[in-house]
Amino acid sequence: VDLGGKEYYQTASGEIAEGTKVILREIEIGGKVVYNIEASIVHSLSAPLLLGQSILEKFGKFSVDYGNNTLYIGEETKRVDDLVSNSMRSEAKSVNVNWMSFSQAMEASKTTKKKIFIDFYTDWCGWCKKMDAATFTDPEVAAYLNEHYYAVKFNAEKEGPIAVGDTTYSIMPDKGRNGTHGLAATLLQGKMAYPSFVFLDENFNLLSPLPGYQTPEQIEGPLRFFGENHYQHEPWTDFSKSFKPTF
Repeated sequence: VDLGGKEYYQTASGEIAEGTKVILREIEIGGKVVYNIEASIVHSLSAPLLLGQSILEKFGKFSVDYGNNTLYIGEETKRVDDLVSNSMRSEAKSVNVNWMSFSQAMEASKTTKKKIFIDFYTDWCGWCKKMDAATFTDPEVAAYLNEHYYAVKFNAEKEGPIAVGDTTYSIMPDKGRNGTHGLAATLLQGKMAYPSFVFLDENFNLLSPLPGYQTPEQIEGPLRFFGENHYQHEPWTDFSKSFKPTF
């Protein structure tokens, strides 16, 4: 690498960032080795190495599909991970569920009303862990939950006392494998299977429990049924017949 002088660049957000111009003597991309490539190192970016037009000219005919982060070279299609940072791609696609406690949801509801979605889980529940890894990491599921609900994580065997109105709920040590929280037992109507989910309206009234593991496609229907108030106009049996998942 040959270092050049200091330069300034405008990032995608419009900010001006300081960088250094460099010459890469040799670089391999997509199985092709090219030489003497002008590049820039922008110090404030998570993917600081910027490769300019000079490297694309080395490949001859090319086109770029920015939507799929794919560089088309000649007659072949090659994904060039060097040109689009893995970290930048993951940040753009990553949406996390804004989980909170039941008490936090009650407090947040005093300012802004939303429906409540509760994920009841236990430490030993394998399907609960799979939900966390495969369903709640889905960006469309996460985005929908964040927009329409306060999403509550609730360990049904470990949560502390919770006061709802005139009633305080706590762990009932003689119920379940390791004891069961009274609020979980009440909202799940005594059917203690994990994972299980509960939908509450904006005033914390029970709409419906939902037992069992759910894929993104399976959980989308109930999320929309309650989140978009379809339940106020038609029964679930009618809604589910015509509903087509998009997640």
